[in-house]
Amino acid sequence: KTNEPLSSAQNYNFSMYYGNDNVSSTSYGFGTFLFFEDFESYSAQSDGQTPTNWTTYSSGNVQLYTQSNGNRAVVKTSNDDPNGGYIEIGKSISNFQAYFKTNRINEIGGTANRYSLSDDSVNGYGPYANAFGASTSFLLEERTAGSATTLVSGSSFSTSQNNWYIIDFKYNNTNMNYSFFDTDYDMLNSVATSDATTTNFTRFYIHGGHEFLTDDIAIREIVSSEPTLTIYSQEASHTIISNTTNYIPLWVNSSNPFTINLVDGESRIIEFALNTTDPVNVTYEILGVLSNGDKTEYTYLYIKDIDEQIYLDLVYNKDFVNNSFRILNINLTNFAENHTPRNKELTIYTFLPYNMSLAQYHYENSSRYYITFESLILTDSTYNGTIIQWYLTPFNTSLNTTFVPNTGFVDNSIQATFTLNITGYNSLNDKIIVGMDPLIRKNKYSELFCSLSEKQTFLNYINGEVT
Repeated sequence: KTNEPLSSAQNYNFSMYYGNDNVSSTSYGFGTFLFFEDFESYSAQSDGQTPTNWTTYSSGNVQLYTQSNGNRAVVKTSNDDPNGGYIEIGKSISNFQAYFKTNRINEIGGTANRYSLSDDSVNGYGPYANAFGASTSFLLEERTAGSATTLVSGSSFSTSQNNWYIIDFKYNNTNMNYSFFDTDYDMLNSVATSDATTTNFTRFYIHGGHEFLTDDIAIREIVSSEPTLTIYSQEASHTIISNTTNYIPLWVNSSNPFTINLVDGESRIIEFALNTTDPVNVTYEILGVLSNGDKTEYTYLYIKDIDEQIYLDLVYNKDFVNNSFRILNINLTNFAENHTPRNKELTIYTFLPYNMSLAQYHYENSSRYYITFESLILTDSTYNGTIIQWYLTPFNTSLNTTFVPNTGFVDNSIQATFTLNITGYNSLNDKIIVGMDPLIRKNKYSELFCSLSEKQTFLNYINGEVT
C-alpha cells in the first residue's frame, strides 16, 4: 500500500513482511482500486436488505448476508438468470481486470453462479460456474440485453459448496481470460477467448441461480502501458557474520557474529548503525549461516545514511556544595527514533567565569565512548573566563559516537558530573550549547574558533544575543 500516486516513468521497490499475527491490516481497497466493494460499510442495514448502493435487476434479489464468522457478503436469492442485481462502477472503462469471491451455499434454485461486466443496457461479458461439486462446468458468456450465450467452454473440474473461491476475469483489447482459484491462490481452471461486440463497461452484475454469496469485489482499469513486476526470493533464516576481519563494519551492540533466531516463515527487520569512516551508500557483504551450520551465499547489504533528525534531551542542574565548590550535572539523551548522525560528535559548550576552574569530572560508563575535555581561555576586556568544551570520543577507532534510538537500550544517553572550584563569588552562567558539531566544530578543538566570527557567535550566545 502507498499513499502517494506512482509515476509511470520510475521504478519502485516494495518490501513485504509477513508472519506476525499481531499486526493489524492497513489494506484499504476503496483507495486502491477503481471500484471496490466488501459489504462491510452497510452497518446501518440488516441482513435481508438490498445494499443501498445496489439496484435489483429485473425480478432478481441481492441481499446483505452475515456469515457465522461475522463476515458480511451479499447473497443472490430468488428467480434465476438473468435476474439479479448490479452496482455502478463509477466510470465507463474499455479494459479491466475484476477480482471477486464466490461461494455456492445451496441449490434451492438454479445451480450456476453467473456474473457480468456490462454497459447500461446489459451488454457485456462474464464468467460462469455451474453445479458445484465433483464436476463443475466452466465457461465465458456474452450478454446481449441481459440474455446469455456461450462464447467458450472450459473443462469440468472439482469444487464444493460452502467454500469460497476467487474469480479473476480480465478483458483487454477484446481479449478475455477467466481464471478460477481456491483461497490459497492455487489455480483450478482457466479459459480464454476474444470478442469485440461490447467495448465499454459501466456496471458489475450478479446473475445466475440461487443461492450463492459474493464478496470482496475489486475492479481495476487496465492502462495502455502496464507496469511490470519482479518478485525477489524469500528471506532465509541465518546468522549475520561480517566478512571483514580487521574491524566490525556494523555496530549492533553485540559481538561479531550477530545471531538472530528465526523459524521458517518468520521475518524480522534489523536496524544497523554504520560505524566505519567509509562513505555511506556503499554495499557490504555479509555471510549467512543456516541453523545447521551450513554457510549460505554472500548477501549484499546496502548501507544508507542515517536520518539527520536530531532530538536531544538535556538535563542540566547545579548543586551548591559550599562557598568553594559547585557540582554541575549534565544528562544528554537521544529521544529520536533514529541514530544520531554518523561521523558527527555530540558536543557540549558552556562558559566558566574567570574565578571558576574545573577540579574533576566523571561520566557514566559506556561500552563505546568516553568524554573528552578541552578548554579555551579568554582574557580580553569583554570576556574573562574559559569556554569549556566536552565531547564523546569512541574507545575503538572503528566505531563512531552515534547515540542509538530511544529504545531503552544502552548508549542512547550519557551522564557527566563536573566539580568546579570557586575563588570568590560569581554565578555560573546557565548558557549552554549542545548539538552535533555545533558552531561548525571540525575534527580538532583548535579549529573550533579558527575565525573571530565563530568565537563571537558563541560569546554573543552567552550574552543572550543569540537564540
